Amino acid sequence: MRKKKNNRSYKFTEKKKSVRGMIACVGAVISLLILAGILIQAVTSAGNGGAFLGSAGVVALFVGVASFIEAVQAVQEKDTFRSIPYTAVGLSAVATVLWLALYMLGILL
Repeated sequence: MRKKKNNRSYKFTEKKKSVRGMIACVGAVISLLILAGILIQAVTSAGNGGAFLGSAGVVALFVGVASFIEAVQAVQEKDTFRSIPYTAVGLSAVATVLWLALYMLGILL
């Protein structure tokens, strides 16, 4: 019977988790949640959301753009794990594109 070879190898590193990346990820998720909430509210009110939904949308658009900028800066940090900043870049890019598409549809229609 063969013995199992213990292949546990530990790699010690000085890398840290990116705080900027986490902040950007939270901002992107907040922007996407506000988008979902506003879309649900707009559908249930038959498109008569009013100024409150519009102003909340503008704020959420700015949150999405700010989180994208913060995520790009987090990707450029040295000695940090990159998975959270790349996730934040993706989420904030999706949020910003969706917000811009929603505003373009509102202007064109």
